[in-house]
Amino acid sequence: MTTASPRCVSLRVLPFLVALLVPSALMGQGVTTAAMSGLVADQSGAAIIAATVVAVHGPSGTRYTAVSRSGGAYTLPNLRVGGPYRVTFAAIGYQARTQDSVFLSLGQDFRLDMQLTRQAVRLAELQVTGEKDEVLNAGRSGAATFIDPTKVALLPSIKRS
Repeated sequence: MTTASPRCVSLRVLPFLVALLVPSALMGQGVTTAAMSGLVADQSGAAIIAATVVAVHGPSGTRYTAVSRSGGAYTLPNLRVGGPYRVTFAAIGYQARTQDSVFLSLGQDFRLDMQLTRQAVRLAELQVTGEKDEVLNAGRSGAATFIDPTKVALLPSIKRS
């Protein structure tokens, strides 16, 4: 029976140690951004669907936009750290509201809920006009070329000689 030398044992253990330490070193690459999330609701607490949330980073002018989902929740990921941010909430039929001086820390998921007030809105008139296009129409579905059957019969073919 032979025993392994201490050097041989350490060479066998080395790959296992590397496999354990490398993933933890890669996880330490770090987070370089922040996030913002919250709920958009009306005065009664009912969720507002399709509300637009716009966060503007003051120093750089970078705009981040999100739309609230079915439960009124929104998420703005990958925001620059720092601030100040100006966050505007808007939806059709509601008065827009703005939150100024929002500052974000590294890795933070900043929670900002907003209640919007109903507002009567008169939408502008929309006029739709159309015209018939002679080139692109339903009667013309693609390229068309007519070849006389007698000319087709005269063309050389592998099956005919």
